[in-house]
Amino acid sequence: MASPLHPAPAMYKAGRRRGGLGRRRSEGGFSFAELVVTLSMAGVLLTIGALSLGSLSAAFSLDSGSRSVAMAFSQARVFAISRARSITVTFGSSSFVLRDTQLNKQLMRGDVPVPVTMQASGVATFLPLGTVATPVVVTLDRNGETRQVRVGLTGEVEML
Repeated sequence: MASPLHPAPAMYKAGRRRGGLGRRRSEGGFSFAELVVTLSMAGVLLTIGALSLGSLSAAFSLDSGSRSVAMAFSQARVFAISRARSITVTFGSSSFVLRDTQLNKQLMRGDVPVPVTMQASGVATFLPLGTVATPVVVTLDRNGETRQVRVGLTGEVEML
């Protein structure tokens, strides 16, 4: 509000135009050049982010596969103790099976993520006390990057 003691600044007076293209100086907004630069920078940052997420997905699938194998070992141990029976865990190139050896019954089946393959040093046989007949190491591979899951004689599962 203008008063005799405080007159309105020249830029707020009606009819006065400041800035280009008929805009008043007091009007807000961004110029076209500012918008183009901002959107270009956002595009570059999104591209960099997308590329880094692609490399992270490889690590995630390998970690997920190793956690699945570790969980299979742990569940086989729990089944062996709770049922007082021997439980075996057998491995294929991308899947594993838990089996009750006395009933010859499949208890569980699982898969690792598609690009991940695995190779086991043998069949893990969990005895009724939760121990393992022989230690087993499972190596998971995704394009040359590997993780290992090991079960020792005491039945302890370790991810390496």
